[in-house]
Amino acid sequence: ENNVLVVGGTGTIGSAIVRHLAGSEKWHVFATTRRADPGFPPKVQPVMVNLLNDKEVISTLSKLPSITHLIYAGLYVDPCSEITLELKSLRRLLSFTGWIYRRMGCVPYLRALIERSVEAKAHARTKGKENERMLENVLSALEKAHHNLHHVGLVTGGKVYGMHLTPYLYKGWKTEMREGDPRSPGSNFYYFQEDRVKMGAKSHGYKYTISRPSYVIGYADTKSFSALKTLAVYASMLKHRGLPLIFPGDKAAADAIYAWCDVEQIAALSSWAMGEPMAHNQTYNIANGDACSLRDVWPYIAEAMEMEPSFKPPSFSRTKMLRQGAKQWPQIVA
Repeated sequence: ENNVLVVGGTGTIGSAIVRHLAGSEKWHVFATTRRADPGFPPKVQPVMVNLLNDKEVISTLSKLPSITHLIYAGLYVDPCSEITLELKSLRRLLSFTGWIYRRMGCVPYLRALIERSVEAKAHARTKGKENERMLENVLSALEKAHHNLHHVGLVTGGKVYGMHLTPYLYKGWKTEMREGDPRSPGSNFYYFQEDRVKMGAKSHGYKYTISRPSYVIGYADTKSFSALKTLAVYASMLKHRGLPLIFPGDKAAADAIYAWCDVEQIAALSSWAMGEPMAHNQTYNIANGDACSLRDVWPYIAEAMEMEPSFKPPSFSRTKMLRQGAKQWPQIVA
């Protein structure tokens, strides 16, 4: 039977994949969750499991019917407070590297040193070792004789191309990415994940499809790690103060060209790739095709929030505003 397991079923990407597959009669859908009531469609069977615990993963997945297809869209991140602290540190370091490169870009060893430092912070922030271990635990369980794995769909992303390093740090940074582009410098758990899937396919005979979406646009009720939700909270706090929608970045961030990807596109490709032989053992970039800058779309976002757009630097600390806004949140949403 076509038994598909979606890992990361409550995430921004995973929940879209679950909804998409649930609308088809072809698949028996199982989806991992840590919540007792994940809000899945009725035909989807929740699989409660801690993916970091290898023994629990093996025990839990052994109780399922034979899984024939896996879509892995899981991501482990820190609590928001820790992410904010790491982002602040990372942002300062990136600002410093930009200044250094403009003046001392000709010093190769200095560039390599800063690259390693920034990449180490980025790798730690995204919990690289934990993300590597989760995939390893799932594949090790599904590669056992009880299951009959035909295909693995792995969702990674633009971080493979150094999208997170910014043009300041990585000269290979560009908007139009190609599947054959070289990997960006430094450690990256996506590299481990892609290599592990390919190694498993070679050893156990299943096929794979790797998808690399660009900047993802989507929504999931259970997730705070969402650009749309974060932006909505930020805008609501500004609006509560009677302020315009102030762009939170600098001029370079406002004018940079980004390629966007709707989660429904990722879900459609993930479903298609499982049954399409031409997609097997292939890697695909995914984007809507509507590349644009945040300066272009900021007025539309402001209009949706019934606010005025602004690109003037704020006269206050946004960190302090967000902390105060957290305390005022019950009044903001009342």
